[in-house]
Amino acid sequence: MHILAFVLMLLCLGSCSSTPVDGQSSVYRSGWAQDRQVQRDVAAIIQGIARARAENDRMARAARDPGAARPGS
Repeated sequence: MHILAFVLMLLCLGSCSSTPVDGQSSVYRSGWAQDRQVQRDVAAIIQGIARARAENDRMARAARDPGAARPGS
């Protein structure tokens, strides 16, 4: 649950930068690009967490049943 709060915080911080300042469209585009970068960073974090959890689950199964960890056994 803490991870979800962190992700939402990052998204909120990124969306604050997309507000146009004094009607300057270049500032808006810069903020939008930052939003996209934040979204890519958050997606990479979530994928990393998912890979780590999958690896942790695989290692836990291998510890419980060593024969299952070897393919073809």
